[in-house]
Amino acid sequence: MATLAFDSLVEPVSAGSACGPDLDAAGDADFLGFAATAEGMLPASFFSFDPSAVDLGGAIATGLGLVDRTKDVRLLLLLGKLALLKRDVAGFSACVAAAARLMTDHWEEINPRGEDGDFLMRMAPLYTLDDMAPVLLPLQYAPLVEAGRLGTLSFRAHLVASGEVKARDGEQMPDAGTIERILLEADLGALIATRDALAALQGGLAGLRSVAVAMAGFEQAVRLERLPPLVDRMLALLDDAVGRRDPGAALGAPVAGEAEPDAPEEGDDTPASAAPAARPAGRINSQGEAAAALAAALGYFERFEPSSPAILLVRQASQLIGKNLFEVMQILVPGHAEAARIHVGGEPAFTVAVSRLAAASPPLDVAAALPPIETRQAAVGLLDQVAGYYRAAEPSSPIPLLIDRAKLLSSRDFAGLLKDILPEAALKTMKAGG
Repeated sequence: MATLAFDSLVEPVSAGSACGPDLDAAGDADFLGFAATAEGMLPASFFSFDPSAVDLGGAIATGLGLVDRTKDVRLLLLLGKLALLKRDVAGFSACVAAAARLMTDHWEEINPRGEDGDFLMRMAPLYTLDDMAPVLLPLQYAPLVEAGRLGTLSFRAHLVASGEVKARDGEQMPDAGTIERILLEADLGALIATRDALAALQGGLAGLRSVAVAMAGFEQAVRLERLPPLVDRMLALLDDAVGRRDPGAALGAPVAGEAEPDAPEEGDDTPASAAPAARPAGRINSQGEAAAALAAALGYFERFEPSSPAILLVRQASQLIGKNLFEVMQILVPGHAEAARIHVGGEPAFTVAVSRLAAASPPLDVAAALPPIETRQAAVGLLDQVAGYYRAAEPSSPIPLLIDRAKLLSSRDFAGLLKDILPEAALKTMKAGG
């Protein structure tokens, strides 16, 4: 089976020509035939696409033969899209990373070449990386990791479980608890391999943008709006799982023997924004650390996004830490707490009022406060860590549900918020001018 490997994709065509000729401009029949065939395979609608109806493997093998003759951005991206349709995230990553490396190392030679400083022909295929049907949706639905009887995890399943998107009719997606178990029980080596492929993809996308700005200028340089944020989130999800299982394998984890960065000297006038953003060391391993993380995330929203509904939900989640079931019900559903019963035994069972079983929770030992959070990404990252901790350590806790909702609502504009928090009758009254 043809394999899309980074090293072979960037290998020079010949000793005298790293990138070879522009086969499209030369009218090469093999190149033109492959381009037409591959473009015809790309779906206009992802959900109606049937991969068994086309020979994706054969097309990739044909394309790899052309890579030996020419290094062409159009060719590499077509191969990457075909790989995604085969659910090969690593192959897609290799193609994007190869395009970035070749543009960086051989700007003047890689095809299509520029004409009199005009590189729009090279930028045009890069913009197609933001297309929904052939790129974004296949990447969302691609299997990331598998855990036996628990099934396979895709990022689309994560989006559905968090409430960001709705499952399509007939779609069976794992819930948040099952997703957490998949991440904890999947083969760690496979998890790291997929994480590394996403990290390479993230680096490739950043490289495409930076080299284009440097060599073609800001006006001509490609600017992708949708794919990079998606890759960032997918990478964060998997790296968080890797870090919880093996802190030393997480991206950015200190290497043994590596010196800590020097502390800034007194009087150093380096602006804070020029320094790396502070992030909590390690992972959340206790209720106290979870409380400190929620406090840091809450502080960000209170200082920078005071109108965000995330403040209400994160604050509520903080109040639930360390509480027993009855106390949680008194806070969340006070009108029903006294009616709660636990059925004990078989037939005939007897019931015990939850209120009779509940003793006051002991005081919580809160960990030391974290440094102030300055970005939404860092705040959401902390929320993800807290949710992951509770899903693994205390599955009955409602804290992950509150956090998922906080993350979702924090990205809504005001009009979208009203649709989420007001009943339909109130919305109709508002539309009527009432």
